[in-house]
Amino acid sequence: MLGFYASLRTDRQEEAVRFYRGVARSPALTSEVHADAGFTLREMGRDTAALEAYEASLRRHAEPFIRLDAAMLLKEMGKQDAAIEAFRAVMAETRQAKRDAQPRVIGVEVAHDEAAFALAEVFVEQGDVASAGELYEGILKSSPGNERALVARRKLDGDQPQ
Repeated sequence: MLGFYASLRTDRQEEAVRFYRGVARSPALTSEVHADAGFTLREMGRDTAALEAYEASLRRHAEPFIRLDAAMLLKEMGKQDAAIEAFRAVMAETRQAKRDAQPRVIGVEVAHDEAAFALAEVFVEQGDVASAGELYEGILKSSPGNERALVARRKLDGDQPQ
């Protein structure tokens, strides 16, 4: 795996991708290696391959930020139904982690809110303004001063911030 990471650090992404593809099916690879490959492939515009790498990562360990990035990619690829399901999974997972007060899950609140914002965008694109509003209200309930949610809520209500 040193070859993979050495190639990433030296901006030799094509070489890193070739190396990754050569060992991608190895059961010895960690979730992090697959996730790093997914991030690299996504950056290179290879969305389908990036999604496959994210899925391999998530099969080994369901990290909220990896699931969130995969959900964002699904949204960008126009796979709205799959994106909605993935955003909801992130929100459910992070909501449970918050209830369990799991300190090992870093940035649970951030991942939850990012998934909620992205899901709200999907709902707005689909014309479901009420569902988007409920998501913003949920964010504001847990974080009353969240400026991003306040602005988004005002836009939905037709009020432009000053």
